[in-house]
Amino acid sequence: MLRFLRKYNKIILVVGGCLLMVAFLAQGTVDQLITRPGDIPIGTIDGRDILPEDLEQANTDMRLLQSVSPAFSMHYPDESYHLGGFPKALDSMQWILILADAENMGISASRSEAIKLLEATEITPEQFNIVLRSTQASEERVLAAIKNWSIVQQYMALVLGQRHVNMQHRLASTAVLQNDPRMARMDPQFAGMIYARRFVSTAGAPRVSEPMLKRFIYDQSAVAEITAIEITHERYLNVIQAPTEAEKKALFEQHKD
Repeated sequence: MLRFLRKYNKIILVVGGCLLMVAFLAQGTVDQLITRPGDIPIGTIDGRDILPEDLEQANTDMRLLQSVSPAFSMHYPDESYHLGGFPKALDSMQWILILADAENMGISASRSEAIKLLEATEITPEQFNIVLRSTQASEERVLAAIKNWSIVQQYMALVLGQRHVNMQHRLASTAVLQNDPRMARMDPQFAGMIYARRFVSTAGAPRVSEPMLKRFIYDQSAVAEITAIEITHERYLNVIQAPTEAEKKALFEQHKD
């Protein structure tokens, strides 16, 4: 065996080196060909792919906002809210879609606006630093989340046709609840709903136009008359004969493909 190795040691080294090189190069090629789960699109917006990292970024925005202050509500008034219930929370996909549509509409928010909104929550610098340490996020990342929140709020107010109300005043009036000792004793999830209802209730009233009023009056006074004839199957049971086995087979053969 040793004599064989000494005799062909150069050939073995060359062949072994080539195999190692092929294996090394093939590994990089395989890595490029294999699609990672994070690269698989989960949807599209205006031709642009929505990736899992987009959802993760939206979830991070929401998590950071709630860590800064529960006054940063991410809810909107639905039918249950108008009936006395709580507003409905946005999910991460709705967050992404709203931001994309708001960008197309030219809705934006600046860094200085985000700082003013942050100050409206009455958070102290010490408390803000605690949030940064606990979330392991940078100040710029938190401000980016606040800017996105402002864009979402502007978009919803526009779509819902609400009159403009200063966002800082809305945040300040909601943040006042933090000074209520009863809020600290509540279940966090229920307390969050109280904050959400308070924030949504501070939104501007919907704009009422003349066409809207006319449509409302028309809907209230509209009356529809219909005439219907009941046709029961019992009256035809003795008229229609049951199909024969041959007819069943012929119908099956006709439509089996």
